Amino acid sequence: MLTFGVLFQMSKKFTRFNASELDAKARYDVLRTRPEEYPRQVCMDLLGLVNQWDRFNNLVTGPLKVALTTRLRSVPEYTVEFYSTFVFNSRCDPFDNEGVEFRCGGTKYSISMAQFGSMVGLYVEEDAGNEENTGGLRELSENERQAAWAQIADGHYNPSSTKSTRLRDPLYRYIHRVLTYSLSQRHDSSGVVGLRDLIVLHRIHTHRHLDVPYLLL
Repeated sequence: MLTFGVLFQMSKKFTRFNASELDAKARYDVLRTRPEEYPRQVCMDLLGLVNQWDRFNNLVTGPLKVALTTRLRSVPEYTVEFYSTFVFNSRCDPFDNEGVEFRCGGTKYSISMAQFGSMVGLYVEEDAGNEENTGGLRELSENERQAAWAQIADGHYNPSSTKSTRLRDPLYRYIHRVLTYSLSQRHDSSGVVGLRDLIVLHRIHTHRHLDVPYLLL
């Protein structure tokens, strides 16, 4: 059994920041006061009741399916330390070993985006180099956004105001709701379909590969 003294020594790893990590320390002090929240996941029972589970399985595959259907748990101390020290180079190559930097348990890590996807369970390490996992869609140009929106919804697309009620398929509206509290990392939903949401919905509709680790970061 761990004694209080051992637990205290372990906890010091999470709270010890040197002079070059003052910004991380400030973020840590703020984050540890907030309640822990978990990403929302797809409800398989609900999709089964409305006879949409098979459709969902055909539309959502690979790492994206893992991200939307897996219930993640975490250790609060590690989670707060990770987010306090996390740095992501959004212009990095998927295999750049300095693309993702963070600290965990007092130890600093510098890994590639492909490795990060494997670490969080989106795919096994051996599949990190597959096009499906790390070489997929990240962004859409303005013309591509309007064309993508026209395929799945009505009206003109505006990433700051267009609502999910314009989506023609009820299953897509449900997936958007899940995205709001998972990959899109929002705490509440106004129903607006953001750029990240549109990218995911476009990938689902056209069966294109999606760079899930990039969107998750």
